[in-house]
Amino acid sequence: MLPWMRDAVAVQEDALCSVTQLRGLDPRLKAHLMEQKIQDFFSIQLAVWEMCCGGKSSLHDICFSAPTGSGKTLAYGLPIVNGLAEQNRSRHKLNCIIVLPTRGLAVQVHSVIAPLSKSVGLECVLACGCQNIRSEALDLMSLSTYDIAIFTPGRLVSHLESTMGFASACHGVRYFVADEADRLLRQSYNNWISKIFQAFHARRDIDCEKTISQRTRKPLKFVVSATLTRDPSKLETLELCSPRLITFIQGVRLDD
Repeated sequence: MLPWMRDAVAVQEDALCSVTQLRGLDPRLKAHLMEQKIQDFFSIQLAVWEMCCGGKSSLHDICFSAPTGSGKTLAYGLPIVNGLAEQNRSRHKLNCIIVLPTRGLAVQVHSVIAPLSKSVGLECVLACGCQNIRSEALDLMSLSTYDIAIFTPGRLVSHLESTMGFASACHGVRYFVADEADRLLRQSYNNWISKIFQAFHARRDIDCEKTISQRTRKPLKFVVSATLTRDPSKLETLELCSPRLITFIQGVRLDD
Protein backbone atom coordinates (compact mmCIF):
# COMPACT_ATOMS: atom_id res chain seq x y z
CA MET A 1 0.00 0.00 0.00
CA LEU A 2 1.24 3.49 -0.85
CA PRO A 3 1.79 5.81 2.16
CA TRP A 4 -0.98 8.26 1.21
CA MET A 5 -3.51 5.41 1.17
CA ARG A 6 -2.94 4.82 4.90
CA ASP A 7 -4.17 8.34 5.64
CA ALA A 8 -7.59 7.99 4.01
CA VAL A 9 -10.56 10.23 4.77
CA ALA A 10 -13.49 7.98 5.76
CA VAL A 11 -17.06 9.12 5.22
CA GLN A 12 -20.20 7.53 6.61
CA GLU A 13 -23.05 6.23 4.53
CA ASP A 14 -25.96 8.22 5.94
CA ALA A 15 -24.41 11.70 6.18
CA LEU A 16 -26.24 14.33 4.11
CA CYS A 17 -25.63 18.01 3.40
CA SER A 18 -28.16 20.39 1.89
CA VAL A 19 -27.20 21.69 -1.56
CA THR A 20 -28.04 25.18 -0.31
CA GLN A 21 -25.20 24.91 2.23
CA LEU A 22 -22.45 24.15 -0.29
CA ARG A 23 -19.90 26.94 -0.20
CA GLY A 24 -18.82 28.30 -3.56
CA LEU A 25 -21.54 26.61 -5.61
CA ASP A 26 -22.44 28.56 -8.76
CA PRO A 27 -26.04 29.86 -8.42
CA ARG A 28 -26.91 28.43 -11.85
CA LEU A 29 -25.81 24.98 -10.75
CA LYS A 30 -27.75 25.32 -7.52
CA ALA A 31 -30.88 26.20 -9.50
CA HIS A 32 -30.33 23.24 -11.83
CA LEU A 33 -29.94 20.80 -8.95
CA MET A 34 -33.08 22.07 -7.27
CA GLU A 35 -35.01 21.74 -10.56
CA GLN A 36 -33.82 18.12 -10.73
CA LYS A 37 -35.09 17.55 -7.15
CA ILE A 38 -31.52 17.09 -5.91
CA GLN A 39 -31.71 18.81 -2.54
CA ASP A 40 -29.01 16.98 -0.58
CA PHE A 41 -25.43 15.93 -1.16
CA PHE A 42 -24.32 12.45 -0.12
CA SER A 43 -21.30 12.13 2.15
CA ILE A 44 -18.89 11.08 -0.61
CA GLN A 45 -19.99 14.02 -2.76
CA LEU A 46 -19.48 16.49 0.07
CA ALA A 47 -16.04 15.10 0.91
CA VAL A 48 -14.83 15.43 -2.70
CA TRP A 49 -16.34 18.92 -2.98
CA GLU A 50 -14.56 20.14 0.15
CA MET A 51 -11.23 18.52 -0.74
CA CYS A 52 -11.01 20.33 -4.09
CA CYS A 53 -12.80 23.49 -2.90
CA GLY A 54 -15.64 23.03 -5.37
CA GLY A 55 -13.25 22.35 -8.26
CA LYS A 56 -11.19 25.48 -7.66
CA SER A 57 -8.18 23.89 -5.94
CA SER A 58 -5.72 21.51 -7.58
CA LEU A 59 -3.57 21.03 -4.48
CA HIS A 60 -4.40 17.32 -4.28
CA ASP A 61 -5.39 14.74 -6.87
CA ILE A 62 -8.39 12.87 -5.46
CA CYS A 63 -8.99 9.13 -5.37
CA PHE A 64 -12.24 7.81 -4.00
CA SER A 65 -14.06 4.53 -3.81
CA ALA A 66 -17.80 4.19 -3.31
CA PRO A 67 -20.45 1.65 -4.34
CA THR A 68 -22.90 2.03 -7.22
CA GLY A 69 -25.71 4.41 -6.27
CA SER A 70 -23.62 6.55 -3.95
CA GLY A 71 -23.37 9.42 -6.43
CA LYS A 72 -19.84 9.01 -7.80
CA THR A 73 -20.53 10.81 -11.10
CA LEU A 74 -21.98 13.89 -9.43
CA ALA A 75 -19.16 13.77 -6.84
CA TYR A 76 -16.58 14.69 -9.49
CA GLY A 77 -18.88 16.17 -12.14
CA LEU A 78 -20.25 19.00 -10.03
CA PRO A 79 -16.85 20.34 -8.87
CA ILE A 80 -15.49 20.16 -12.42
CA VAL A 81 -18.42 22.06 -13.94
CA ASN A 82 -18.38 24.52 -11.04
CA GLY A 83 -14.66 25.14 -11.55
CA LEU A 84 -15.13 25.73 -15.28
CA ALA A 85 -18.23 27.91 -14.89
CA GLU A 86 -16.16 31.03 -14.20
CA GLN A 87 -13.88 30.73 -17.22
CA ASN A 88 -13.84 33.40 -19.90
CA ARG A 89 -15.82 32.19 -22.92
CA SER A 90 -13.52 34.12 -25.24
CA ARG A 91 -10.71 31.74 -24.22
CA HIS A 92 -12.84 28.67 -24.73
CA LYS A 93 -11.00 25.37 -25.12
CA LEU A 94 -11.08 21.73 -24.09
CA ASN A 95 -10.71 21.73 -20.31
CA CYS A 96 -11.76 18.28 -19.10
CA ILE A 97 -11.36 14.68 -20.26
CA ILE A 98 -13.33 11.84 -18.67
CA VAL A 99 -12.48 8.21 -19.53
CA LEU A 100 -14.67 5.16 -18.86
CA PRO A 101 -14.07 1.52 -19.82
CA THR A 102 -17.29 0.87 -21.77
CA ARG A 103 -19.64 2.65 -24.14
CA GLY A 104 -22.61 2.10 -21.85
CA LEU A 105 -20.87 3.72 -18.89
CA ALA A 106 -19.70 6.63 -21.04
CA VAL A 107 -23.27 7.27 -22.21
CA GLN A 108 -24.51 7.09 -18.64
CA VAL A 109 -21.96 9.61 -17.38
CA HIS A 110 -22.66 11.91 -20.33
CA SER A 111 -26.35 11.93 -19.36
CA VAL A 112 -25.34 13.42 -15.98
CA ILE A 113 -22.52 15.76 -17.03
CA ALA A 114 -24.13 17.27 -20.15
CA PRO A 115 -27.15 18.83 -18.36
CA LEU A 116 -24.89 20.19 -15.61
CA SER A 117 -22.65 21.76 -18.24
CA LYS A 118 -25.53 23.24 -20.18
CA SER A 119 -26.90 24.93 -17.07
CA VAL A 120 -23.81 27.19 -16.92
CA GLY A 121 -23.30 27.61 -20.68
CA LEU A 122 -20.66 24.89 -21.15
CA GLU A 123 -20.72 22.09 -23.71
CA CYS A 124 -19.98 18.39 -23.35
CA VAL A 125 -19.11 15.99 -26.20
CA LEU A 126 -19.28 12.18 -26.17
CA ALA A 127 -16.83 10.07 -28.20
CA CYS A 128 -17.30 6.40 -27.39
CA GLY A 129 -18.38 4.72 -30.61
CA CYS A 130 -22.04 5.72 -30.59
CA GLN A 131 -21.35 7.27 -34.01
CA ASN A 132 -18.66 6.55 -36.57
CA ILE A 133 -15.16 7.80 -35.87
CA ARG A 134 -15.25 10.34 -38.72
CA SER A 135 -18.30 12.05 -37.23
CA GLU A 136 -16.65 12.09 -33.81
CA ALA A 137 -13.50 13.54 -35.35
CA LEU A 138 -15.48 16.36 -36.96
CA ASP A 139 -16.95 17.17 -33.54
CA LEU A 140 -13.56 17.11 -31.86
CA MET A 141 -11.99 19.26 -34.55
CA SER A 142 -14.38 21.99 -33.38
CA LEU A 143 -12.79 21.96 -29.94
CA SER A 144 -13.51 25.63 -29.39
CA THR A 145 -17.13 24.50 -28.99
CA TYR A 146 -16.53 21.96 -26.23
CA ASP A 147 -15.37 22.22 -22.63
CA ILE A 148 -15.71 18.58 -21.55
CA ALA A 149 -15.08 15.42 -23.58
CA ILE A 150 -16.06 11.90 -22.50
CA PHE A 151 -14.27 8.89 -24.02
CA THR A 152 -13.77 5.19 -23.93
CA PRO A 153 -10.00 4.47 -23.92
CA GLY A 154 -9.95 2.96 -27.40
CA ARG A 155 -11.63 5.98 -28.95
CA LEU A 156 -9.42 8.33 -26.98
CA VAL A 157 -6.30 6.72 -28.47
CA SER A 158 -7.80 6.76 -31.97
CA HIS A 159 -8.47 10.49 -31.78
CA LEU A 160 -5.08 11.25 -30.22
CA GLU A 161 -3.41 9.51 -33.15
CA SER A 162 -5.61 10.59 -36.04
CA THR A 163 -7.85 13.60 -35.30
CA MET A 164 -6.26 16.86 -36.37
CA GLY A 165 -5.56 19.23 -33.47
CA PHE A 166 -6.88 16.96 -30.73
CA ALA A 167 -3.56 15.90 -29.18
CA SER A 168 -2.34 19.49 -28.96
CA ALA A 169 -5.67 20.63 -27.48
CA CYS A 170 -5.16 18.15 -24.62
CA HIS A 171 -2.22 20.25 -23.44
CA GLY A 172 -4.57 22.76 -21.82
CA VAL A 173 -6.79 20.25 -20.01
CA ARG A 174 -7.49 21.28 -16.41
CA TYR A 175 -9.33 18.18 -15.21
CA PHE A 176 -8.87 14.48 -15.90
CA VAL A 177 -11.13 11.67 -14.66
CA ALA A 178 -10.48 7.93 -14.72
CA ASP A 179 -13.90 6.51 -13.80
CA GLU A 180 -14.17 2.80 -12.99
CA ALA A 181 -10.41 3.05 -12.63
CA ASP A 182 -9.86 -0.57 -11.62
CA ARG A 183 -11.24 -1.77 -14.94
CA LEU A 184 -9.28 0.86 -16.86
CA LEU A 185 -6.02 -0.11 -15.15
CA ARG A 186 -6.47 -3.86 -15.63
CA GLN A 187 -6.24 -3.54 -19.42
CA SER A 188 -3.81 -1.57 -21.54
CA TYR A 189 -6.34 -0.40 -24.19
CA ASN A 190 -3.47 0.25 -26.60
CA ASN A 191 -1.39 2.04 -23.94
CA TRP A 192 -3.98 4.80 -23.52
CA ILE A 193 -2.61 6.17 -20.22
CA SER A 194 0.87 6.78 -21.58
CA LYS A 195 -0.49 8.42 -24.73
CA ILE A 196 -2.87 10.84 -23.03
CA PHE A 197 -0.26 11.85 -20.47
CA GLN A 198 2.25 12.50 -23.26
CA ALA A 199 -0.32 14.88 -24.72
CA PHE A 200 -0.78 16.59 -21.34
CA HIS A 201 2.97 17.12 -20.95
CA ALA A 202 3.72 18.24 -24.51
CA ARG A 203 5.03 21.76 -24.98
CA ARG A 204 4.14 23.96 -27.91
CA ASP A 205 6.73 26.50 -28.98
CA ILE A 206 4.06 28.74 -30.47
CA ASP A 207 2.43 29.08 -27.05
CA CYS A 208 4.89 31.81 -26.07
CA GLU A 209 2.40 33.97 -24.18
CA LYS A 210 2.09 31.50 -21.30
CA THR A 211 4.49 31.35 -18.39
CA ILE A 212 6.57 28.25 -17.73
CA SER A 213 4.47 27.40 -14.66
CA GLN A 214 1.28 27.54 -16.71
CA ARG A 215 2.73 25.43 -19.51
CA THR A 216 3.83 22.67 -17.15
CA ARG A 217 0.70 22.63 -14.99
CA LYS A 218 -0.79 19.16 -14.66
CA PRO A 219 -4.54 18.59 -14.66
CA LEU A 220 -6.39 17.91 -11.43
CA LYS A 221 -7.10 14.17 -11.50
CA PHE A 222 -10.07 12.29 -10.10
CA VAL A 223 -9.57 8.52 -9.84
CA VAL A 224 -12.88 6.79 -9.15
CA SER A 225 -13.89 3.20 -8.60
CA ALA A 226 -16.30 1.07 -6.60
CA THR A 227 -13.30 -0.86 -5.23
CA LEU A 228 -10.15 1.16 -5.82
CA THR A 229 -7.01 -0.89 -6.39
CA ARG A 230 -4.21 -0.69 -3.83
CA ASP A 231 -1.60 -1.96 -6.27
CA PRO A 232 1.19 0.66 -6.29
CA SER A 233 2.44 -0.29 -9.75
CA LYS A 234 -0.99 0.42 -11.27
CA LEU A 235 -1.66 3.65 -9.39
CA GLU A 236 1.77 5.05 -10.18
CA THR A 237 0.98 4.97 -13.90
CA LEU A 238 -1.56 7.75 -13.23
CA GLU A 239 1.20 10.18 -12.13
CA LEU A 240 -0.82 11.41 -9.17
CA CYS A 241 0.16 14.69 -7.53
CA SER A 242 -0.09 14.84 -3.69
CA PRO A 243 -3.02 12.39 -3.82
CA ARG A 244 -5.66 12.02 -1.12
CA LEU A 245 -7.92 9.02 -0.67
CA ILE A 246 -11.58 9.13 0.35
CA THR A 247 -13.25 5.88 1.39
CA PHE A 248 -16.92 5.11 1.92
CA ILE A 249 -17.88 3.23 5.10
CA GLN A 250 -21.07 1.45 4.09
CA GLY A 251 -23.52 0.51 6.82
CA VAL A 252 -21.33 1.92 9.61
CA ARG A 253 -21.78 5.15 11.55
CA LEU A 254 -18.45 6.72 12.44
CA ASP A 255 -19.80 8.11 15.72
CA ASP A 256 -20.89 4.68 17.04
